Amino acid sequence: METTDDQKNELQVVHEFQNVYSPTTILGVFANALKSPVDGRMILAKGEYQAAQNSKEYGGYYYDDIKSPNDSKYIKARIPSLVRSKLENHNIYVFKGYIEKKISFSTIELVFVVDEIMQKETNPFSEDDIKRFEVLQKKATKGYKDVEALIKDRIYNNIPIQIINIYGSTGIVNKDFEAGLAESKVRFKIDEYRCNLTSKSEIINLLRKINTSAVDAIALIRGGGDKSVMEVFNDPDLGEEIVKLKPLFITALGHVVDDSLADKIADKKFHLPHDYGNSLKVWVDEAVAEQAKSKSLFIEQVKKDLTKTFEDQIKTKDEALKTLQKTYEENSKQLVKMATAEVQTKFDALKIENTRLNEQLIQASKSGSNLIIYIIIAAIIGLVIGLLI
Repeated sequence: METTDDQKNELQVVHEFQNVYSPTTILGVFANALKSPVDGRMILAKGEYQAAQNSKEYGGYYYDDIKSPNDSKYIKARIPSLVRSKLENHNIYVFKGYIEKKISFSTIELVFVVDEIMQKETNPFSEDDIKRFEVLQKKATKGYKDVEALIKDRIYNNIPIQIINIYGSTGIVNKDFEAGLAESKVRFKIDEYRCNLTSKSEIINLLRKINTSAVDAIALIRGGGDKSVMEVFNDPDLGEEIVKLKPLFITALGHVVDDSLADKIADKKFHLPHDYGNSLKVWVDEAVAEQAKSKSLFIEQVKKDLTKTFEDQIKTKDEALKTLQKTYEENSKQLVKMATAEVQTKFDALKIENTRLNEQLIQASKSGSNLIIYIIIAAIIGLVIGLLI
């Protein structure tokens, strides 16, 4: 069998290189070519242990992650079952082990093989800290709503604003809120609920009860207090419930220095109850002023449009009258011309008829004269004959 030209070219290309590699071989060559000072050595690695979800044991090992304490980078870790049983999720450890280069599909992956736990370090973040961070992430994903825009939209459309204010069981800060809201209160439909604002369970149960899309906003209001009574607003379970709310969420908790978790996930935070009420009043006043200005501008524009429309109509009518007058004049001229032509035709016909009649009259006159002569001659002849006889 003879070798074709294409096959000869392929053989020539192959002979130009010493070796032909498969993808697996290429990955293996590069994996072995990667050199570092830690190759073949036991090293110490410090990081946050993160257990993989639904992880299963393979050959006496689990595959979890070790995350860098100060950023989001991590390395895959192969941990012996016995060592893993001593680890607590999200805690920081110093591990002893070595680096293994593992080829996975089209990548070269570094795996830290844990040999033993050298030290457990105090995690600067508690379990609640981690939960609070997760609540913040959920709120960021859900998004923050614009309270001011909502209120102004309701004012523009003349729709009452439905708000629920939650106060402490014996709190009197509702007066501060009402003083700030002042005469704008008529624009709102405000319901008040009372509960123990130091009890997480009471607040959560109340939020679940009033969580309905029929309400525009829910506000949590108190007049401040020491750190111990304010700690409930940092509770991640309460934060979870707040993120689930359908209405807008507002806080006016009476403390200025530190923001609680509830403040951070609120769509709008006010330092004091009076600030909350006064801000609602300001937004209502602005919306009413903007609405009045818009109406005024609308009326002026309507006036301008109507004036222009009337002017256009008058102009159109004038033009139509001019056109009609011109048409009338042209038609009149045409009618006069036609009438004149008709009269001229009749006049010419009369002239011809008159000439004809004149000719007939002359002819008749001539005929009459001859007749008289004939009569006279006949009379003379008769007289002569009579004399002769």
